[in-house]
Amino acid sequence: MKKLFILFGFVSVFGFSQEIKLVDGVYKLSEVVEVNASKDEIYKKIKTYLNQETNKSKYVIDVDDPSIGMISYNEVTPEYAISKFELDKAKYKVTTEIKDNKFRYSISNIIIVENLMGLELEKDYADYIQFMKTNDDATKFAKQKLLDDIVSFQKTNISALKSFIERKDEW
Repeated sequence: MKKLFILFGFVSVFGFSQEIKLVDGVYKLSEVVEVNASKDEIYKKIKTYLNQETNKSKYVIDVDDPSIGMISYNEVTPEYAISKFELDKAKYKVTTEIKDNKFRYSISNIIIVENLMGLELEKDYADYIQFMKTNDDATKFAKQKLLDDIVSFQKTNISALKSFIERKDEW
């Protein structure tokens, strides 16, 4: 996980064209990544990556099927200080679909959890964006930073995952 946060700082330097978009009625971010490996190799590397490189307590795998080449799990971001009294975080589903020489990494079902002095209120991505328009500028900025960081964090995950898959085992 430390590796991901180290990379996180560099992500904003390299602009990414991918954003969270409305696709078939669902807000999602999706990217196809090409790698030089078979479906089975990619699947095994992704499983190893999830077990070794990430914080196992923050996700729960709900689909793990090598025959169809899919791994899906729910993930939660750290809390972001929106104001003195509000800490927000995001929950979403990560789906990795695997084929020979490529995988598609997607996040969807994005829910923002607003924690106002201990009272949690969940809003889907569209409602959160709409509600942001009614906030003062400082709060809008903080809430937009949370949304921007979700995209940046996923780009960092994709980049780290690709590097992990392509890394040669040297012992």
